[in-house]
Amino acid sequence: MEDEGPGFDPATVPDPTDPGNLERIGGRGLMLIRTFMDDVEHNEKGNRITLRKKYPTSESATPAKGV
Repeated sequence: MEDEGPGFDPATVPDPTDPGNLERIGGRGLMLIRTFMDDVEHNEKGNRITLRKKYPTSESATPAKGV
């Protein structure tokens, strides 16, 4: 995904789990993306994000015996 905006530095986004930020209206989108995606990359400008989700193989999708 890419937008035409000026971009941003993901390292400067406030920590959404910090108690001081819990009542803020926004700021949780990147946390959710990182929670559910296996790999998240931003370009240098900060206006493009690349998300990767690995699909389980048949071996990793099969529960271990005795579980």
